[in-house]
Amino acid sequence: RQSMLEQSRRLMPLVSGQGMQWRREYAEPRPRAVVHQASVWVLGYPGSVIAPPGQSVIATWADPALWEAFDEIGIDLLHTGPVKRSGGIVRREYTPTIDGWFDRISLEIDPALGTEEEYRHMVVAAAKAGGLIAGDLIPLHTGKGADFLLALRAYGEYPGMYTMVEIRPEDWPLLPAVKDPWQTALVSNEVADQLTEMGYLPGRIYPADADPAVRSSSGWSATGEVLGVDGKVRRWVFLHVFKPGQPVLNWLDPSVAGPQTIDGDVVRTIVDLGAKVVRMDAVPFLGLAPRAGTSLAAYYQHPLSVLGTDYLAFLVRKLGGWSFQELNVPFDSLKLYMKEGPDLSYDFYTRTEGLHSLLMGDAALLRLAYGFLLEAGIQPIRLV
Repeated sequence: RQSMLEQSRRLMPLVSGQGMQWRREYAEPRPRAVVHQASVWVLGYPGSVIAPPGQSVIATWADPALWEAFDEIGIDLLHTGPVKRSGGIVRREYTPTIDGWFDRISLEIDPALGTEEEYRHMVVAAAKAGGLIAGDLIPLHTGKGADFLLALRAYGEYPGMYTMVEIRPEDWPLLPAVKDPWQTALVSNEVADQLTEMGYLPGRIYPADADPAVRSSSGWSATGEVLGVDGKVRRWVFLHVFKPGQPVLNWLDPSVAGPQTIDGDVVRTIVDLGAKVVRMDAVPFLGLAPRAGTSLAAYYQHPLSVLGTDYLAFLVRKLGGWSFQELNVPFDSLKLYMKEGPDLSYDFYTRTEGLHSLLMGDAALLRLAYGFLLEAGIQPIRLV
């Protein structure tokens, strides 16, 4: 009942078969429509909010006085950052987030940040002031919550939700030692290469986490011995692009369990809770495939990641919302992700030039950067 996959399935009747119709203007990205409705945004990342005594972070954001102040100075949108329960579960205890709520394990609001009722009050307070709320989608990975624990126990479709593989008992000596079913250990590059040659893995990757131990590993971790619901004991190896506590979802499994979970998150955020804008995190990593002639897998800017991003953007538009993405890629790749995908993308190109213009009163560098964007066929829209 605590798993995101099950929560997503319970949310589907809000949309499926309910006669929701496409509106003509929702057929393609609408960047100018977003900016017309909300041109000035503030990021209220939950970990940085100092709430008044006795008040939650979300209740602080829901304060009508805050929105009156926002309205007075021209702020139209609050991007909350991720606020759903994150971290993991060990035995019968929740463990805290290890990555600023980017290791989601539930579609419920994290009680450490507030309540669902407070979130709905926030949406109403924003609307009364003519503003919008933006939430977050994390389509790459989850934390080690109920879904991951069910996958390790080979329950139902859950193993197909993750990029993970069962290792045969005769090959367990290759794996690092893990002391109990609740722990995992990094797989070395050498072992990952062996597992790739044996047909278990598509290849190793270069992890994106800042931890030197993780960055020097293969991007794969091994579990301990886990007793399945069928009575069989298994050991698994699973992929993590960032932290080992963030197992990667599988966007190319016939169960479609991973995408189902993210679909449910879209419905939860836009239809159920009422936030009309969502940010997509780390979308260039959604694909994975073997790479011929090398032990490294193709996992960054894979064509599947473009398709996955487009799919989510279409779903968000169909439900009446907008989306934007974190995407630090070259211009040519940016065009691929933006053609049919999210309405907006973070600007990783003109930040320095923009600050230089403000500080020096000279827009020459900013003008030059915008010229490069226009030559690449990219239309910049600056959000102050």
